[in-house]
Order: sequence, then C-alpha cells, then structure tokens
Amino acid sequence: MVVAVAVLPMIGAGGFHIFKAESPGPIADKIVPRIKDTAKILYATYIIITLAEFILLMIGGMSPFEAMVHTFGTLGTGGFSTRNGSIGAFNSSYIFIVISIFMIMSGTNFSLYYSIYKGKWRDVLKNSELRLYLGIISVSVIVITINTNLSLYHDWFEAFKHSLFQTSSIITTTGYTTADYEQWPTFSQGILFVLMFVGGSAGSTGGSIKVMRILVLIKLLKRELTKILHPRAVLSVRLVENQWQMTHSLIFQVSLCYICLYSHLVQSLYHLKVLDFWERQVRSQQPLVILDQVLSLLDQHRLMLISQFIVKYSYPSSCCLDDLSYLQLLPC
Repeated sequence: MVVAVAVLPMIGAGGFHIFKAESPGPIADKIVPRIKDTAKILYATYIIITLAEFILLMIGGMSPFEAMVHTFGTLGTGGFSTRNGSIGAFNSSYIFIVISIFMIMSGTNFSLYYSIYKGKWRDVLKNSELRLYLGIISVSVIVITINTNLSLYHDWFEAFKHSLFQTSSIITTTGYTTADYEQWPTFSQGILFVLMFVGGSAGSTGGSIKVMRILVLIKLLKRELTKILHPRAVLSVRLVENQWQMTHSLIFQVSLCYICLYSHLVQSLYHLKVLDFWERQVRSQQPLVILDQVLSLLDQHRLMLISQFIVKYSYPSSCCLDDLSYLQLLPC
C-alpha cells in the first residue's frame, strides 16, 4: 500500500484514496500535506525501527538470518520464526525483552514516531489512544505477573518476562510465544482472551479491532449512560476532529458482549490460587457455599446491568425494572 501511495502521484493518480481505503483503523490522516511525503516518512520510520531491532537481536546472539526473520516477523506482527518452539527456543531473557518492546512499538501508531522526531512530545503524551493502549498493556502485565507468580513460576522476574511477552504478542496479534500459556491459571488465560479483541493502535501493523475503536466505544457508552441521567443534554463524542455516532441497538449489543466477557473473568476466579489461603482459613465453615454466595451476588449485578440496557434499548417504556421475567431470554 505504501509503495502504491508513493508511486501513484507521479503518474497523476489519486494516491490518497488508496491510502484512505487501506489504512488500518477508522481514521486515515496524512502525516504531512503531500501523500507522497507521507509515504516517505512511513518508509523511513519502518526502516529505522527494523535496523534497530536487527542490531539488538544480533547483539543478543542471533545469527544474521534469524535476526532478520524475527525482525520482519515482529515489525509486521506476522509472528514467523525459524524455530518450532518460537522465541521460547532461544531461552534468552534479553531476546524476550527486546522482541516484547518492539512488538509494542509495532502496535503503536507510526505517525507518533514522526511527532517524536519533530519534538512534539506534548502531542504524543496527550494522545488518548496511546495512553489507553499502554494502559491496557500495563494493567494486563501486572495482573498476569501476580497471578502466574503465585500459582506457577514463584519467581517475579520469570513471571514478569513471560507476562510481558505474551501480553505484547496477543494484543498486537503477532503470535510469538515463550511459554505454554495453556498451563497458566484460568484468570490469566481469560485476560489474554479479552486482549485478542483489542488489538493494536490505528495506523500500526497490529490487527484485531484496534484500540481507537475501543476508545470510541467507551466514549459513546459514557455519553449514553450520561443521557440516561440527563435526557435533554446534547453530548457529542469527538476524536481527532471527527464526530462519531452509534445507534442505540449497536450500543446495546456491544455492551452485552463486554458484560459477558466480564462474567467470564468473574467465573475464572474459581481457579485463582490467591483464594487458597482464604479457603484454608474458612474450610470448617463451608467455604464453597460462601464463595457461591459471593459469585451469585456478582451474577445478579451482571443481570441487572443487562436488564437496564434491555429496558432502555429493546423494550417499551412501560416495562418495569422490577419485572425480571424476561431475563430467561438472555443469551448469557
């Protein structure tokens, strides 16, 4: 796509139309006014990052061929490897950390690197998509590190490096592995499962839904919940000077999906090793009954959230919240 964008303006064709159609994300903004110069900047950015990772992997002990293959597999988020055991076959913490960092960089909007080059640090730090992207990765890595360290690795650095690598690999849809995460606790597997539906940033090489769309969804849900309390309020969602609109039906459907994902994580608490100490202390008082009561309350909270969305977006205004007879129709 970048080659076509760079060549078409030379023959008088409109390269921006291809750029807009093929851009990975809901917004297709040019970095500079001329689309040809935008293509050159993207090329230069990609080449510089490629050379940096190639050199670092060579320093880590990879052969030139393996360093080249894994560099292309990382920056393109394709996940191709020369080893059957993927990156885990190298058994090197240095290589794990280097590739983790460059996978995160590959999932970042490439236009932000040009902003860094121009010295516009404030614009980069204020970028809401980047903050959400890094926030999701940070929270996921911390939670998975704690969970896997308590139940599997019993070594903080070992748990951290595998958590960082797998989180970076899953959220950017790269596919590299350093550990068999099917042996991880159910709660950590649930977090990785949710990350598959997040993806990288718009304008990156990552796949999936993209963080930009998740951010727009969060802002729209916040607006709709605010309008429940203030029906006459006129609230617009603006993101990079674009106004977004979403129908009530779509908001209801997407909200229902994420409530179901939340329920999946709640149910995975059954397998958390963190609860072992508490269970031993209250074993004489039937802990499973107590735990069932706690999870039952969480399920009731989930059903009430679903019922509120159904009443607002799917059922007539005469339906009463106290009448929960229709909950048997819920897909969850």
